[in-house]
Amino acid sequence: MHEAIRKRRLDDDSFLWILSTRSISQLRETFATYQQLFDHSLEQDIANCGEDDLENLLIAAIRCTCNPEKHFAKVIRESMIGIGTDEESLNRAIVSRAEVDMLKIEIEYAAMFDSNLVKDVCGDTSGSYQNFLMTLMGKDPLE
Repeated sequence: MHEAIRKRRLDDDSFLWILSTRSISQLRETFATYQQLFDHSLEQDIANCGEDDLENLLIAAIRCTCNPEKHFAKVIRESMIGIGTDEESLNRAIVSRAEVDMLKIEIEYAAMFDSNLVKDVCGDTSGSYQNFLMTLMGKDPLE
């Protein structure tokens, strides 16, 4: 992996094969070992390779692998920042995590942003859409 990054070859077959075929626990150990061997994280090295779609995708995959609650809390927050709502990102994050770790995401969201996830989602959505998201989050739609 280090060699592929050193050569700025993030599309290297071996590099992508490792990231796409290993279990979460194997990847976490790989990332920790990389950090120990090279005194900086794999994520940092990838970020130093440039700013294109592949780098961004790999960084998101690493973040999601290492701390999915933090990753999805950030995705949800970013989907609601600014004018309007990025409904596609909000939907994807809530639907994909609804029965997995939504409570952990709620806790991480509060810690990261000093804000209540349910209140923020309710403040950014309305009607049947809001009720649907609240149901997926395991909350009373009337809260």
